[in-house]
Amino acid sequence: MTTVSAEEAPDPTSEIRGVADRFYSAYDAGKWDEVCGLMAPSAKAQLAQGAAFLGTKPGDCAGTVAAASTAAGSTGPSKPNVTTVKVDGSKAVAPGAQMQDGSPADLAFEKADGKWLIAADPEEEGSSGEGLRARVQEWPKAWCQLDAGASREELRKALGKPTGGTDDQDSWEGFGLALTAFYDADLTSYQLQVGEGDVPCADVRKAAGRD
Repeated sequence: MTTVSAEEAPDPTSEIRGVADRFYSAYDAGKWDEVCGLMAPSAKAQLAQGAAFLGTKPGDCAGTVAAASTAAGSTGPSKPNVTTVKVDGSKAVAPGAQMQDGSPADLAFEKADGKWLIAADPEEEGSSGEGLRARVQEWPKAWCQLDAGASREELRKALGKPTGGTDDQDSWEGFGLALTAFYDADLTSYQLQVGEGDVPCADVRKAAGRD
């Protein structure tokens, strides 16, 4: 295995760094077809495994990425910082190139059809569906951790991009969980429902050890 410094910018480091930057920019802009074009077969297979756990069946890569993005909410990919690349044949790793749950994480790449592409996440390989399910199941706790009368902007930041809604409601759906937030005229939240019932924040806080 060889280690290459990105500061020297030889190939394949410059190409790998470019792929990471374009992937993040496309994801951040919601350009799902472009995101899929930068994914290696292993990453697409991992994505499909995760999609099997979603309540919807998008059927193609772009639709699956969009659905996964909604489920992941604010825990989507962070802006990469590729400084060093370890290359091993057709595989490469940029150590600590992205942040996951507040900690540095490796970013993996594969060479396919002569191009470097984003590879499956080695930390979640084989369990991507469970990871998305866990994030969705955190939605009620995220709501209960907000102050009373949180704004629509604050709620969307905590739970992620809604899957639907109206002028005075937002809704999030995934893995069989359906949440609806209701807003006053000034767009402050006053109620969150799971299905037809209110979220029991006292129970959520107790389970989380906060009460």
